[in-house]
Amino acid sequence: ADWHHIKFFPGAAFDVWDAQGFNRLPSGVRYKTIHEGHGGKPTDDDQVLYNHYEWETGFDEGHQSYRWSYIRHDLRDFKDWIKDAFADMRRGERRQYVVPPSATITHTQIFADIELLDYYSLSSIRACGCGGGCDDC
Repeated sequence: ADWHHIKFFPGAAFDVWDAQGFNRLPSGVRYKTIHEGHGGKPTDDDQVLYNHYEWETGFDEGHQSYRWSYIRHDLRDFKDWIKDAFADMRRGERRQYVVPPSATITHTQIFADIELLDYYSLSSIRACGCGGGCDDC
């Protein structure tokens, strides 16, 4: 069956994403691990390096709404589901997320593919003085 065309309906008696091996974050966002990561998980005291792709109609379907590659961001600055997502991932991990309208600022469902490339300690970045752009952090 080609399940990526099916939309998420909150409150449905049967959630089709359960059948596809998707798990649920505390925010209600569904995710499926595509590639397992390794090591620990980032905390609020870390900066994450990641790739992030989004679609409005399904994974790998049609026009990408957003594409961010090799982005660095302080984890503590993220809000809501995206913060929960990164805080639960390990280095090298890649996941697909089904984000219901209730969890987005546009109030539309989105499909996101996120890969946590690495994360760095903010205290190490500050001590180094490079802004996070070197191998010593």
